[in-house]
Amino acid sequence: FSGHGETEGILLENDAGMAHLVSPDALAELFGLAAKAAPIQCVVLNACYSEAQAEAIAAHIPFVIGMNDAIGDRSALKFSIGFYDAIGEGRTIEDAYQFGCNALRMENLPGDLTPVLRRKVDLHRASRQLTQAAAENGSLTWSEDEWRHLLYSIHQDSCILLLWPDAAGIQENGAFQPLSDLFARGLA
Repeated sequence: FSGHGETEGILLENDAGMAHLVSPDALAELFGLAAKAAPIQCVVLNACYSEAQAEAIAAHIPFVIGMNDAIGDRSALKFSIGFYDAIGEGRTIEDAYQFGCNALRMENLPGDLTPVLRRKVDLHRASRQLTQAAAENGSLTWSEDEWRHLLYSIHQDSCILLLWPDAAGIQENGAFQPLSDLFARGLA
């Protein structure tokens, strides 16, 4: 389907031919339902300001690409060509994403940092890995995507976070950050 993005969300055309705003949660639900019927590996939201939708959809789909800002039509098209050419060559989705961004740089087009790749995080697997890491060396390390997905899940009331005394903070930018501060920033 086709639509446009604005800071408030993605606009789609309804049956009357009028544009209407679709919430990230409604779009995520649609892809979640579709993924139950057939495995979907990647969704590309090549519309301006579609990062929030990509975040929400990544709860259901392994890879989602969205745009963190406005992107011009020429840049959006060039990203798509680079991405889909790489997919056609048998590259991974991560590699294809890099090829899409590189296609913009090769043409000196603006927006090479606008596309963002989001990955579905298996919170159960991540939790087991964290528990094992904490038991082995007393430290916890999550990727930025894992933190982002965790915060999104907490926002959606689909996750309960349990903390234990050894997990009271993380290293961020070379300094210790209490988890309470991290979550306060992330949930604000």
